[in-house]
Amino acid sequence: MKEQGLANTIVVYAGTAIGALSLLWVQPTFLSKSELGTVRLILAFGTVLSSILSFGISSVTVRYMPRVFNTETKHRGFFGFMLLYVSVSVIIGVALLFLLRDPLAGAYGDEGMVFTDNLKYVVCLAVAYSFVLGFNAYSLALLRSVFPTFLNDIVVRILFMGIIVVHFLGYLDLAQFLAAFCGIYAVQAVVMLLYIVKVDRPGIAPDLSHFNEQIGLRSMLRYGAVITFTAINSVSLKYLDSIFVGRISVEDVAIYSVAAFIGLLVEVPLMALERIANPVIAHAMAQNDMAPIRTVYHRSAHFLLLLGGWMFCVVVLNVHDLLLMLPPGYAAGGPVAVLIATGAFVNMATGINYPILANSNKVHLWFCFSGRLAHSNSSRQLAAHPTSWHDGGCCDRLRGKHRVQCIEVRIHP
Repeated sequence: MKEQGLANTIVVYAGTAIGALSLLWVQPTFLSKSELGTVRLILAFGTVLSSILSFGISSVTVRYMPRVFNTETKHRGFFGFMLLYVSVSVIIGVALLFLLRDPLAGAYGDEGMVFTDNLKYVVCLAVAYSFVLGFNAYSLALLRSVFPTFLNDIVVRILFMGIIVVHFLGYLDLAQFLAAFCGIYAVQAVVMLLYIVKVDRPGIAPDLSHFNEQIGLRSMLRYGAVITFTAINSVSLKYLDSIFVGRISVEDVAIYSVAAFIGLLVEVPLMALERIANPVIAHAMAQNDMAPIRTVYHRSAHFLLLLGGWMFCVVVLNVHDLLLMLPPGYAAGGPVAVLIATGAFVNMATGINYPILANSNKVHLWFCFSGRLAHSNSSRQLAAHPTSWHDGGCCDRLRGKHRVQCIEVRIHP
């Protein structure tokens, strides 16, 4: 765990540096605000949609695969079960999306054309990323977390910067550029598939009778539904505000996304720790071994509180000067970055919570509280004045982060 944790931390920080270079210089410089806003909206819509289409496959895999973990039996064909699970969920979800396309576009307001015109890109990205989520989770369950992190945080971002430059040079028009952007995630899914085949030689035929006897297929589906709902809320804290800002102006999404990225730099260490801690906690839960879980939680809480406080000070003291270095207009996002950094610090200060709750027997309580939080956030966003993006979305994110951590501490196992 220590070796992978160190490797993951190095990769995450390298990926963060590349992401900062991309979002703070390459994208604002080589893309217009309209193009950058469109890309961020497609990413926001696609990420939220993938959390629905995947139907909780990440948590389902990390939670239940340790219970059938056996290389001699090829894990009872769990990989084939995962492929079947995601494929059925994606087909049903995409069909429902196209049936509800017009009502969703109407609910989006005056900028509804942005949704319908880019729906094909949103769907392609969401489908590809749904499989990426499944493959990444399978790799995590194998306790192989470094390669998926490297692929997601470094390779994908470098490829994205590459197609931005190619588009800027005139070799790709906007439609081709957006298609290439979505294609990056399809390539990521294919590479992860090849990686899993190489390191695990997984079984394709799922032993459904064994799963039903030892785990319970209905239990897995119920858990997937609960996790899907909570995942929508977690993802919405990062992306729903961008979607609602898009109701005002696509250009404002560009400004908001840059500011939000700067604020979220505070919680980079938390993301690095959660990626390696999640499968370790799942394996410990499967064996009912609580000692390593307590150790991980207490040490992470102390470490992240101190490091998060330092990173919060760094961001708050430098964000305004940093934004002044970008093209005109981006400096307006300074207050947004400060508020989001505050919420990120609250998230950091209480240590690693989500992997413990998601793999515990108290996930139903998390489901109930997440439902209340999702309703509160979406209601506030819908009720916000159309010109209040500077303090609407980011304040909701701050309130959401505070409520999430209060809830996680109170129901901690």
